[in-house]
Amino acid sequence: MTDDEVIDETLKELGGKYKQGVKLRTYIPVKFHSDNIDKRLIIDIMEAKGLIVSSSEPDKHVITQFGRDVNNEGGWVKYIENERENKRIREQKFRDDALVSAWLVRSKWWPLRISIASFLVSLAVLAWTIWTSE
Repeated sequence: MTDDEVIDETLKELGGKYKQGVKLRTYIPVKFHSDNIDKRLIIDIMEAKGLIVSSSEPDKHVITQFGRDVNNEGGWVKYIENERENKRIREQKFRDDALVSAWLVRSKWWPLRISIASFLVSLAVLAWTIWTSE
């Protein structure tokens, strides 16, 4: 199991049965039965991401509003996937905006040229109309 999956399951439990908080150092390995999970690292990651905060009791942590929101939106793994997708979309938008900007720089005089040409054609048509009507 990856750290993200452990965080995901821990958030689900904190958002469900342990709303009043839990001592995470003793709780985390219950579902995963693995000794290779660094509990302190998981707790530090969750605190750094703003998913949990320490409560007044020693070693007890409670879920934050952000943690509840992440949990309600589908969990930590889903949140990470959504963030990656949003980042990909932002990068694509940035590239597209750069292409449009480059095109605008190259073609900034075209609207003026078209306007002048249209004006000259209008004058020529006006002159032709006046000349042929006499």
